[in-house]
Amino acid sequence: NFTVTVGARPVTVTLAGSKTYNGNTTATGAAASITSGSLATGDTIAFAYAATSSANAGSYSGLATAIISNTTAPTTRTSSYAITYTGSYVINPVAITAATITALTYTGSAQSPSAASSTTPTGATVSVSAPAQTNAGTYATATVTGTGNYTGTLSNVSWTINKATVTAATITSLTYTGSAQSPSAVSSTTPAGATVTVSAPAQTNPGTYTTATVTGTGNYTGRRNGHGVGSGADKPGHLHNC
Repeated sequence: NFTVTVGARPVTVTLAGSKTYNGNTTATGAAASITSGSLATGDTIAFAYAATSSANAGSYSGLATAIISNTTAPTTRTSSYAITYTGSYVINPVAITAATITALTYTGSAQSPSAASSTTPTGATVSVSAPAQTNAGTYATATVTGTGNYTGTLSNVSWTINKATVTAATITSLTYTGSAQSPSAVSSTTPAGATVTVSAPAQTNPGTYTTATVTGTGNYTGRRNGHGVGSGADKPGHLHNC
C-alpha cells in the first residue's frame, strides 16, 4: 500500500492600500492580492479587512483575511491553502495648510510663541518656534510644523506681541508756583515701569483736579482719565479708570 499526501497549496497574499488620517479605524482603500503562487482551477478568492488597531497615522499589517471558495463541494477551500500574509496598510498624516499663532503680550523680556490658536485643518497638532523678541509688534518669523497625525511645515508665519495695557497710574504731584502748570509725569504705573504721556488743562491754584489723561506709549497702550494734582497739593494724584 502506498500513502499519498496532498499538501496545502502555498500562496502569498500581500496587503496594500492607504488613506489619509481621519480619526477612525476603518481600513478604507485596503487592497490585497496574491503575489506568489496561484489558485487551483475553479477556486476563487475574496478578502475581508479588519479595522486598524489605532486611528493614528502609521503602518498596519495583518488586516487581510483570504476567503477561498469553489462552486462545487466542498465550497469552502481556504483550509486547502498555506497562506502567507505580507505587506501593510498605511494611514498617512494630514498636511497642515495654515495656522494662526496665539498672540503674546509685552512683558519687558524676550519671548517666543509656542502655540497656535487655530489651524487648517481644524484641531491639527503642531509645534511652533520663532526667534525670541522683546518689543511689541508683528514678526513674520515663526515656523509651524505638523506633529503626530499631521505633517508639513509652514515658514515665515506672522505672530504678534501685543502692547501691555496700562490699568492704573499715580501722577507726580506739583508745587504751587503762582503760574499755570500741568502734570507731565507719573510716579508709578500698573504694570510697573510702563511708559506713558500725561496731559491735563493747566491750573494755577493748589488743589486736586480730576482732569488728567494718561496714555500708554511705546510698548504700552490704554487711555485712562484720573486725578491730576494741582500746585501746592501734598498728595500724589491717582488714576481712576473711566
